[in-house]
Amino acid sequence: MTAHPHWRIRPLREDDAVESFSCGHDTLDLWLRKHAWASQRRRTAATQVLLNSPDEAAGAVIGYYSLASTSVISADLPRRLGRGQPAILPAFLLARLALDHSLQGQGMGGALLSHAVRSADQASRIVAARLLVVDTIDASAASFYEYHGFTPLTTDDRHQRFAAIIKHLL
Repeated sequence: MTAHPHWRIRPLREDDAVESFSCGHDTLDLWLRKHAWASQRRRTAATQVLLNSPDEAAGAVIGYYSLASTSVISADLPRRLGRGQPAILPAFLLARLALDHSLQGQGMGGALLSHAVRSADQASRIVAARLLVVDTIDASAASFYEYHGFTPLTTDDRHQRFAAIIKHLL
């Protein structure tokens, strides 16, 4: 599914209307409201927001994702991801990806993920990164990323880590 013609994705701004955003996970909602802008300012995570308006200065946030830099130890990867690579691989972390609950199940999560992948690919041409890594919030998210081509890496009590070669997701 393609995005609605009146929606747009752009970097988070301090004055964005994030208060009414609700994706069904309080931790993701709270992070957007309380921490996303501070992380953006400190350059520890770069957040892109999906707005329900074509006007760059208007609209409510109806989705978002955040990217950050990270690294992965090649020995911890499945052979097909880590073979022949340096001991420590540069990567991007898809730290958050959330869509307003009213839009879930319509293919928009995949469209937002696709935008994040293209952003990571573009950034990797300036600052090298081979992988896109994500730590899932629940089993539903794990299924979503696996469906979209990510490989499961590790599981702890609450999260599962996935990774994919950026150029293979394009």
